[in-house]
Amino acid sequence: LIKAAPTMGNLPNVLKELAGEMESYQKITAKIKWSLMYPAALIVFAIAAVIILVTKVVPTIVALFPDTESLPGITKFTLSVSWFVIRRWFALLVGSFWAVITYQFLYVFFIPLRIFIDGLVLKIPIIKDAIRTFYMYRFAKLLGDFLRAGVDPMRSLSHIAKIFSNFFYQKKMIDVRNDLNAWFTFADAIEWSVLFDPILVQIIVVGEQTGNLGEILQTMAEFYKEQLMQKITSAVSLIEPILMGLIAIIIGSIVASVFLPLADLVSVIGQ
Repeated sequence: LIKAAPTMGNLPNVLKELAGEMESYQKITAKIKWSLMYPAALIVFAIAAVIILVTKVVPTIVALFPDTESLPGITKFTLSVSWFVIRRWFALLVGSFWAVITYQFLYVFFIPLRIFIDGLVLKIPIIKDAIRTFYMYRFAKLLGDFLRAGVDPMRSLSHIAKIFSNFFYQKKMIDVRNDLNAWFTFADAIEWSVLFDPILVQIIVVGEQTGNLGEILQTMAEFYKEQLMQKITSAVSLIEPILMGLIAIIIGSIVASVFLPLADLVSVIGQ
């Protein structure tokens, strides 16, 4: 944008647009991080509670029973997990660290894994709408900025493909660029793609017919930004009860593995 601006004589306007875009992008990322703080805290506390139950509580309670073969199946399973965690905690810690490093390396350099992960993210029911809206916002905003700065559409799409992180949106930008090079319009290139909102396609048709596509895309970017904020809030509001349910199931199973043998012991004593 800065390279193209001097030739068009609109460098101050371009810098102003860039500053506004950086501010908007920072607000969106801050919104996402803030929204994920509570679910992340839930996960951390749940992991801490499971570790304490598995490594401290379960072995102490099970030690009261000399015959472990008579214990319920869920207690035997929890006890085996407990022994494994206690004896192999260092290996688990190192393995988790290397798993994260290996995943990051493979995601960058092993294309099949990246295709699988990026495609899976676009299919998860809770977050797929928010991700799709995010890319609609970025596409409309960036393409509008490029066109208004005087950058030709083919170069604009090449730059946007480098900016996008999702493999499928990167590939679509390259495909759209190739379609434009074959004398298709923007609307024709994205009309049947599930990656784009039909409303955006219709708006692009209007923009191409009226010759002010850049301005119309800027208006749509503001619309998608508001939609994105709402969908982030909705997604987090759905994630929280799901996490609470999963945590309740895990901790409840561990607690059950502790109290079931105690209940049997109480019933035997009562007889």
